[in-house]
Order: sequence, then structure tokens, then C-alpha cells
Amino acid sequence: MTAPRAATEWNAPATRTPSVPITAVTTMTPAIRTGRSCFDRSRLPRDEYARRMRQVETLARAEDLAAVVVVANAATPAPVVHLANLAPTAGDATIVVVPGAGAVLMAGRGGQREEPYQRDVTWIPTLLQRPFGPESVRQVLAGRGVLSGRLGIAGLEDQVAVRVRDRFVEELRDYEMVPVDRALAALRRCLSVRERSVLGELDAMLQDALEEGAVVFREAGVPALAALMVEDELYARGCRDVRLLVGWPGGSVRPLEAVDDRPGTQFACYAAAELLGYWAERAATVVGAGTRAAEQRCRLVGVVDDAVMQLRPGADPEAVARAAREDEVDVLVRGLGTELVDLPRPESGWTELRPGDVVSVLGVERSGGVPALESRTAVVGAGGPAHLDELVIGGRG
Repeated sequence: MTAPRAATEWNAPATRTPSVPITAVTTMTPAIRTGRSCFDRSRLPRDEYARRMRQVETLARAEDLAAVVVVANAATPAPVVHLANLAPTAGDATIVVVPGAGAVLMAGRGGQREEPYQRDVTWIPTLLQRPFGPESVRQVLAGRGVLSGRLGIAGLEDQVAVRVRDRFVEELRDYEMVPVDRALAALRRCLSVRERSVLGELDAMLQDALEEGAVVFREAGVPALAALMVEDELYARGCRDVRLLVGWPGGSVRPLEAVDDRPGTQFACYAAAELLGYWAERAATVVGAGTRAAEQRCRLVGVVDDAVMQLRPGADPEAVARAAREDEVDVLVRGLGTELVDLPRPESGWTELRPGDVVSVLGVERSGGVPALESRTAVVGAGGPAHLDELVIGGRG
């Protein structure tokens, strides 16, 4: 049986006008992730995760927190993946960090059948088969002598059901709850050289996969077959999760499962993929030379390239996107890392660009029958944008 693919859609109305810009790309976690998940000690060794845990303990001490509790669900697992290299396969997963006493990972509802896999992919040695809840968290805290005090909590407002949140707050009223979501998001945003290297490798994979898809399209002339090649190539290269969009006649952009095998004159594809807990995205369009679609694509490439040149420290990403937009051309600036972030995102502190931010500039042009898609990926440097390729030691091999 073929596993269901991720549903993906471009967040825009069916009938476009220049006054209604595209503001987001929304993706949904597939029912079954079919890609590869591992603890790659050669690229992200144990000391990389230990460094992150030290940052959490430093935050706890600075804020006078007795412990920090981080919960994340299977659809948006970034907070837990960043600290434990484990994405929950069902329900949620929780990390409890008590400064000086180490971390405990509660892997949720997977049960003993999944425990060997979970122990293989996470670096945290203390692993419990328990879901998030007041009883399980209180038991872990009590086992480490934390019976009251200030409790840093992340994910309580947006990662668990409201009834679970309310019961958690009520039954742990002996503790003072201190939200630390924004502080932890700031830690995830500051990428190390190793992390940026993984993103550079993934960016190269996406480019290669889109090039393979272009070859198939030139030979067969069927956008759906070309998109399938993109997906297959990314999974074959070790990605855990892949999301695709394909430009379609009538001005729409559709998920792969919503396109058929009819021939086409243009292949426009958006691909997002996750490798070792990090997300990147790329988009490209293949058209015939000298056609109206070629002019459409050329216009879009120029708009996207101009927007990239505005990526500087202190820049407002929304202002960059807004200044680049033209009639029938929309631009998004998105943050890359442990998740794809539509910018700006005030709740996590992404209101302006900083040196070291890895961002994607994504454009769509809808003046023709089939939308054209293009993107560029760059690192915000002190003097302006830099190519992410420069961070991959030894090139794109």
C-alpha cells in the first residue's frame, strides 16, 4: 500500500487580484512519514545536542527556573526535535530539563514497540513511554526533587489540547508557570556552523532534485511525472519528509496528489524537505525558450533576485516582500531551520533579520495560464546576503 502524501496548499484565494497578496505556504504533516530518520553522529554528533541542552540550562538559571518543560506534537515537532532529535510519531513528546540533573524524554504514546527506534535516534539516555500530562510531569519533577518553584514551559498554548492545558495548569498549581516559547525559539534561530552546513547540503539536494525533475519533464512533457521524480530523488537522498506543489493550468498551485498525468508545456514545482530535523525549500520553473511563459519566468527571476539583495541585518522581511511585489507577482520571505517560518513572526521574535539567519525568498507569477515559481536561498551576512552553498565544505558533492 502506498503511504499517503502530505497535503500542501498555497494560502491564497482562487481568484487573484493585486490587492490580495499571498501571505503563507501551509503544509500538513503526512499520515505516514516514509523517509529516513536517524542520529547522524558524523554531521550532528552528541556534543551538538549537549551544547543545546547547556543553553537551556543557562536560560533556566538566568530566569531562576527550577525546571524547563518542552512539549511538541507530531505535526509541529521542532521544539523537541531540536533538543532530542526525536519527532513524535503519534500524539506528543515532552522533555523535562532540571539544571544539573540532566534531561528526561517522555516519548508519548508510541509504546514499547517503538522504544528501540526511539533509543536509536535520540541522544537523551533517560527515555520514558509516557504522554504529556500533569501526572507524568509531576512524577519526573518529584523524582529530581523539584516540588515547587518557577517552571519554564514551552508548547502549552499551541501544542496540546485545551482541556489538557487547563488540567495541567490546575493540577500543577504548586508551580509558577513561566512561558519560555520565545526564548527557546530564539535558541533554535541561532544556527551553528554544523546546522547551517546541514541546511546547505539539503539546499543542494533540493536543487539537484528539481534538475532531475526538469530532465524528466523535457523527455516526457508530463508535470506529474517530473514532480514524482523530484519526490523520489529527495527520499532517496535521505530526507525524512517531502512536500510538493505543482503549477497547474487556470492559475492554481496544487499538491502532488491533486494533479493528473496530462501533458503540459510548463513545469513549475515547489519542493520543501526535511533532513536531520532541518527544513529547506526550493522552487523552479521549466519552460520552452522564446515563449510567453519564458518571459513570465524571466520577470519572476528578476523580482526574486532583487528581493534577495535587500536581505540585510535589521531589514523587515515583510517590507522586503512588499517592496518586491508587482502586479500578478507575489513574494514571500521565509526563515529556514528546524521549521519553515513565514516571516515576520512576532511571537517568536522574527520581526527583523539578523546576521546568520538563513532565509528563502519565494516568488510566484500568475499572469500566464500556469503559475511560474522561483526561489533563492541566502544567509544574511553583515554586509548583505551570501550564498548558502558557501557553507558546504567541499562544494555540492
